[in-house]
Amino acid sequence: MKAKTTALIVALGCCLLIAILMLIVHGEKNNTSKEYIKRIDVSSYSSKEDLDLTSAFAAGAFDLSTYQEAQQFVQKRIENKIRFSDFSQKDIYATEEKVSKSDKLIKVAGLQDKNGIQQYILYAAGDKRVIYSVAAFSQGDSTILKGTLITVTPKFNEDGKVKGKMNQGRQIFIPNF
Repeated sequence: MKAKTTALIVALGCCLLIAILMLIVHGEKNNTSKEYIKRIDVSSYSSKEDLDLTSAFAAGAFDLSTYQEAQQFVQKRIENKIRFSDFSQKDIYATEEKVSKSDKLIKVAGLQDKNGIQQYILYAAGDKRVIYSVAAFSQGDSTILKGTLITVTPKFNEDGKVKGKMNQGRQIFIPNF
């Protein structure tokens, strides 16, 4: 069992960066250009601590139950960081609401929209529908920003449908987070 688990961890480590190309069209609204994301690279780790933890586990430093407990602790730290951060002071890029299979990460401008995203992430985290990933994106030819890509999966009701704004799936990128 330990050999299979170690092999799985090593395989995940080999896939450290999964390249996802995202092109965002330059649009104009009120004579101002929207920022676009040219390329985003996503890792399979939620944070630097997660990478270190996985490496230590693969090296046999501790058992599976200890690893799982530590993983939960790392997730809680990220959720607390979201809970106590001032989203109004952050650059936030997100897919559009209620647009299934959207590949556009558009910069969120309004204070109310930013605070709404923070509440949305925390609500989804309560349902365990959030995946955190270390990510980097390049804007133009030279600007590279590192941060966290937050993927929220949709919540389906017993009829297999998604109902309500807070239950929609969405991706959110926060540079320097």
